[in-house]
Amino acid sequence: MEKDGGNDEHRSRPVAANSSENTTTSVERVEGGNNNSPTVTTRAPYFDSSNSEIHCSTPTKGGTADTKKKKKFFIAAAEPDENEKDRIRVGICAMDKKARSKPMAEILSRLEKKIFYVLFFGDDMILNQPVAEWPVCDVLIAFYSSGYPLEKASEYADLHNPVILNDLKMQEVMKDRRQVYDLLQQSGIDVPRHIFINLDGYVSTGIGAGNGKNETELIECDDHIEVNGIQINKPFVEKPIDADDHNIAIYYPSSAGGGCKKLFRKIGNRSSEFYPDINEVRRDGSYIYEEFVETQGTDVKMYTVGPEYGHAEARKSPTVDGKVERNRDGKEVRFPVILTLREKEIARRIVLGFKQFVCGFDLLRVQEGDTLVSYVCDVNGWSFVKKSRKYYDDCAQILMEHMLASIKPELLKCFSTVDPMVTTIKTTPSSDDTGEETTLQRVTRILTGQSGGTSTTTMKINNTTAGKNVEQRVNILSGQLGPSLPAAITENTTTNSSIATTLVDGAVHVREIPGTLT
Repeated sequence: MEKDGGNDEHRSRPVAANSSENTTTSVERVEGGNNNSPTVTTRAPYFDSSNSEIHCSTPTKGGTADTKKKKKFFIAAAEPDENEKDRIRVGICAMDKKARSKPMAEILSRLEKKIFYVLFFGDDMILNQPVAEWPVCDVLIAFYSSGYPLEKASEYADLHNPVILNDLKMQEVMKDRRQVYDLLQQSGIDVPRHIFINLDGYVSTGIGAGNGKNETELIECDDHIEVNGIQINKPFVEKPIDADDHNIAIYYPSSAGGGCKKLFRKIGNRSSEFYPDINEVRRDGSYIYEEFVETQGTDVKMYTVGPEYGHAEARKSPTVDGKVERNRDGKEVRFPVILTLREKEIARRIVLGFKQFVCGFDLLRVQEGDTLVSYVCDVNGWSFVKKSRKYYDDCAQILMEHMLASIKPELLKCFSTVDPMVTTIKTTPSSDDTGEETTLQRVTRILTGQSGGTSTTTMKINNTTAGKNVEQRVNILSGQLGPSLPAAITENTTTNSSIATTLVDGAVHVREIPGTLT
């Protein structure tokens, strides 16, 4: 990585991400009707502690960022001033390609500049400098991508104990597709019928183990394979166990002409190619073999931010003809999807079970009789929706609430503007309290499907502002409260079986949940 010619001793210093002097202002014109007056949008830029560089995307007509032009401003790095030391330090410990992407910039620019400032670690620091020299932060956003040293990030987390949005040890687990499938099954989530061929001695806890003998012999016939006593008929999917390996293959039966379709990361307008002469499976390593799930040519990409928020989009499946459908702007065509109750519960369990506050996963929707069944075929870790202002707003809002709840809960003085009634806080009994259910409690109970007057998670926080008790909302990740939260919160926290995320803990299988849209 080339240096920018500045003083090297500034390169490892943290930089305030939301300096009011450097806030960018863009003017956008609102289309529609006779309203042609400009709308002024002010956003806080974000700073890079490794090369003192500040990036600001250039808004265009309609509110989207210009994909070709990017303004760059270079400033001298400096230690945060006294006011900035009171802010929550958000460390972005990810490879530059991901950390400086447009979706990340959109979300970080929406963080409240009076409360948060952002530190970019940068590739040079992450790859080449010892953990002891990394800047200290209060919240760590660290996620794996190709070439990322998870071990160093884990060492940093153990050293400074920041609030971690996406658990690092679980990210190591997610690098193995077999462990992902096993954990999904433990959570009562449907996955395609499959079997593992393990050449490395891995022992599965799910259906991938077959008869449990963990044999390494694969019997291959014209239209099916057999491993550990389990027969998988063609068409079936062959996946490498390494989640970084996207060379996935689909083998077709002789009745359909045979052949193999190879899937890969999008290259131009192609995402797969068909090879009519390839009919034998690979035998150079450990693989997952699963039944091909017919989805009528579409699959669903799901994006979550915490256990209570999900955004879903449908796209043309790469298994159709391998051609990527794009719009006039060159982006892949996607359509919004309304989620069922089951799919929302799947999202909640994945966020909590995999301990990934921001993550994405793939759904395969199949109509089985009168029931819509959703199979999860991949969990991707940290993922963003692209070019969605609504998602950027919601994501930033939820992240701010979660970070405040973990570090400065006293600053949370109202319900979430994103989802105000999912988590409810009981108000302190007032002088005219009759002991009956309040209107707010009744509406919350109806929306959450509860039988009594108590919500799934209730908290009572006694804070006095101007002589009055105020309600506060606190997000909970993995069913645990942060160590910095007041003891008054834990005294009134109640849980029930709906909090469980695994079958062992008492959760029901997702299929037992009503499959209605909501």
